[in-house]
Amino acid sequence: MATKKLEVEVYSEIVNSPVIRLPYRNYPGVLIQGDSLALLWIKAKKTLETLERLLPNPEENSEDEEALETARELFDSLDGYDTIYRRTLGMPDPPRVKSR
Repeated sequence: MATKKLEVEVYSEIVNSPVIRLPYRNYPGVLIQGDSLALLWIKAKKTLETLERLLPNPEENSEDEEALETARELFDSLDGYDTIYRRTLGMPDPPRVKSR
């Protein structure tokens, strides 16, 4: 893995979620530590699996369908961040969610 040093603006040094701005970005972002990202990924995965089990026919109720779609979108976003993190560091991917 190739690394480089660069100067960043630090707005907050909260241990698990510092707020920083990279020099080539207009807006600051929150840096999520790898272990915190992993915990969020696990929670999102469990939530999605639970909703898929509890809502076998979400198309019958628009609120159920919306809740399931939101859970899928949340998991997909976290999964994308996790994939980038793991591949950048050469880590194996976790087991994937079987989504409909």
